[in-house]
Amino acid sequence: LTAAATVTKGIQVIATRPLSKGDLLMECRAIRIALDPCRWTTNCGFCAATNVTAHCSSCQVVGFCEECWPLEKTSHDQECHALRCFVELLQNPPSDGSLLPLDVTSHLLTIRLLACIPADTKTLSSSNPDTNTTTNWWTLLPYLYASTIPPEELEKSKIIVAACQKTFTALMASDTTNNDQDVATYTTTFLQTQYETLLSRILGCSHAITDLSLPLGTQTLGRALFWHHSFYNHACS
Repeated sequence: LTAAATVTKGIQVIATRPLSKGDLLMECRAIRIALDPCRWTTNCGFCAATNVTAHCSSCQVVGFCEECWPLEKTSHDQECHALRCFVELLQNPPSDGSLLPLDVTSHLLTIRLLACIPADTKTLSSSNPDTNTTTNWWTLLPYLYASTIPPEELEKSKIIVAACQKTFTALMASDTTNNDQDVATYTTTFLQTQYETLLSRILGCSHAITDLSLPLGTQTLGRALFWHHSFYNHACS
């Protein structure tokens, strides 16, 4: 596959050779995944594998297979407290019912991505197959299609950001590239804008994680954001 752009058709993906049914068109790694709540105890929170050997006792959301266990310190530490805040909010929602029903998986993926921005901007990158260079996923996010967030979900996102604000602020303040003046800008409004930026892309571009070996109706495990797949799938003018 190769990417192209024309005035009449906009951004598009073109096959460079004849394709047959069953050909693998693209393989890319998810930036982060979010499992449905019923999968939190059965599947790895980083690769969705079922051979889970350990769980985070703090947030009770993320399990680890043996291969992903090293990520407990390198990637899960920074998101754990935010996930704990989210779980506490789910267990003790506002009495007025303003939080429920909630698309837990989409909001969980938003929280995981927002929590990992400070570390990922320095240590993680997504490979660009066209230029053979590396570019940080956060800088590429604006190029993804942004779905309109329903008004009721916007109100719920404000409740979630308020519950997790201290954690998000602490995470961004821990980024040594920021100075005190930068940290002072991590207001509720700033965090809400970042949250909405992510949530709109997740609603518009995330894909279901599935296990085709399971019976029909039970194959969905959660959702994930795949940078290149999402971009090509929603290519537009």
